[in-house]
Amino acid sequence: MTNHTEYIVNRWSLTDNLLTLEVNGQTLERLNELRRQIEKSPIVDSCAIMTANKDARKNAQEGVWARFIVYLQRPDGELTAED
Repeated sequence: MTNHTEYIVNRWSLTDNLLTLEVNGQTLERLNELRRQIEKSPIVDSCAIMTANKDARKNAQEGVWARFIVYLQRPDGELTAED
């Protein structure tokens, strides 16, 4: 049986317009493709992979863990902490 799970979100947090995701994937290339897909969203200003490591928890399988930083767009008229 083939496992079709491409990504697993292990942890996430949202503070103001900053979304942090910790994601497991099969390869760094797949995680980079996920980053490009996230950036296409109309509510996303930008997305970056800040950390990427081989996932030591996957013994026999190849796996990569990454931390994504996603800056979400603020709704028009929303005040920021600096205002």
